[in-house]
Amino acid sequence: MGAMSEKRKRNREEYLRKLAGRAPDRFRREWSKRLNSYKILQATLLTATAPTDEAGPMASAVAGQAVEELARIGTDAVGLDRKCSCPTEITLNHTHLALTARWADPRLCKLQQTYRRR
Repeated sequence: MGAMSEKRKRNREEYLRKLAGRAPDRFRREWSKRLNSYKILQATLLTATAPTDEAGPMASAVAGQAVEELARIGTDAVGLDRKCSCPTEITLNHTHLALTARWADPRLCKLQQTYRRR
């Protein structure tokens, strides 16, 4: 990464750290936006190439990257994430599984959605 993107990353982490300590609701909204960008990254990695290539492991590593970013933000952020109904790691792992199932066999995605409703 370039120097400016590293600076933006540090500034975003600092901003989220302040929100986690002072305004938990605003932190959840901002982290939700960040989580959506991680989901888009996973989808891009999985649909760009076949999961048999390096894209499969790279897409599954996105959840780890998000959890690492959350840990760098601080313990307040990690605590808020764990208190929510669907934590970051679980959300991204489910997204990865659904995208992989859709790529491998579209019928698997339908099966997974039916199972989840029960």
